[in-house]
Amino acid sequence: MGSTPDRPRPGAPQHDGRRRPRQQERRPQQRQQPADALRRLAPSPALAPPSVDRLVLAVAALPVGVAASLFGGVTPGLVVFWAVVAVFAGTVTGSRRHRPDAVRLSVTVGVLLVVPTVAPGLPEAWNVLTTSAGVFCGASLGRVLRARADARAVRELDPPTRPEDVPGRTVLRLETDRLRWEAVDPSARLLEKAVRRLRDQQAYQVELRRGPAGMFLLRESATPYFVVQADDVVAGPWHEALDTETVPVEGRPHPRLLGARELRRRSLSAAVHFARTGGRTPDLPWGPVRPR
Repeated sequence: MGSTPDRPRPGAPQHDGRRRPRQQERRPQQRQQPADALRRLAPSPALAPPSVDRLVLAVAALPVGVAASLFGGVTPGLVVFWAVVAVFAGTVTGSRRHRPDAVRLSVTVGVLLVVPTVAPGLPEAWNVLTTSAGVFCGASLGRVLRARADARAVRELDPPTRPEDVPGRTVLRLETDRLRWEAVDPSARLLEKAVRRLRDQQAYQVELRRGPAGMFLLRESATPYFVVQADDVVAGPWHEALDTETVPVEGRPHPRLLGARELRRRSLSAAVHFARTGGRTPDLPWGPVRPR
C-alpha cells in the first residue's frame, strides 16, 4: 500500500522543496539603537599594528637593556623588578584607545620609572637602560593589542547611520581623534553634553545631519565656539553663526564680540533648533563663513 504525500496545511508557507542558501536563511538583523544614547562606532582610521622590524627591535631591546644593567653592577633582583614593571606599564598605556594619550602616557611612565633608578647613584644609573627598553617593548606590545581591538570593533560594530537612510531624523556624531560616537534624534540634554565635551576639549568635532542639511560645532584656539551650517552639505552654501551681538554693517562701529559662555549658549541653541527642524535658527545672526 503506497504512502500518500502530506498535503500542505491551510496558511502554511509554500516552497518548492529546494533548500535555500544559508545566506538567505540567516539574514542579519539590524541592531536596535537605544533611544537618545550615544552608540560607539568603529575607530577611524583603525590603528595599524607595528611593523615586524619594530616588533623585533622592541623585543630585542629588553634583553639588551637587562644585560647592560647587569654588566653595570645593578642587583639582579632590582633589574628584574624594574623590567617587569616597565613592560607592564608600557603595555597598559600603549593599549589605550585614544592614541595621543597612549603616546603621552608611555613617555610619562618611562620618565617616572627612569628617574628613581638614576637618583640612588652610579651603579643603579645603569638600570635606565632596562626601564627604557621595557617601556619601549611594552608600548609596542600595547599597540598590537590596540590594533587587534580596533580590527575586532570594525567587524562587530554597526557602520555609521547614513542620513538618507533615516529621513526626517537627525543624526549626531562626535569625533575625538580616532574615536567616534553617534546618536539618532538626540535630545536637548544630549546636545548639551556634546557642547560640554567641546568645552572640556574631549570632542574636537560635533556634527549634526538631517537629510541633505548639515551642521558642525567646532572649537579653535582663536574662537571658543563657532557653528557652520548648510542646507545642502554638497552644494552649499555654508553659513556661520556670528560671534557678535548683531550683524556687522559696513561704515558703522563693529558690534561687541561675545564671550565664551554666550557663544556656548548660542551653539546649543543652534544645535537644538537644527535637530528639530533641520534649518537655521532665526534667533542668531548668520553670515558667510569667514576664512580662518
